[in-house]
Amino acid sequence: MRIIKRLTKNFFSSLRLTSGGTKFNWKDTEKIKDGMTKSEVIAILGNPYSHTQSGNNVTLIWSYATVFGDAKATYCRFVADRVVSQTTIGK
Repeated sequence: MRIIKRLTKNFFSSLRLTSGGTKFNWKDTEKIKDGMTKSEVIAILGNPYSHTQSGNNVTLIWSYATVFGDAKATYCRFVADRVVSQTTIGK
């Protein structure tokens, strides 16, 4: 019984890693412009999947992947709460 429980837990953990993130509308990434605040970007794309911070440099990451191979991501780098660059990756 323990083995089945552990296998089930591992299966769902790996599924979460390969199918998840934050769904966002790909077209909305085109609305992001340099100088926008974090609040403005979050209002457009929703809450980010992840973030990193070093001093007043912050990178917010929106990514989404499915088990079917669809994947997309956008990264917005902020300095002093303003977008200074954006990178998008995806299909």
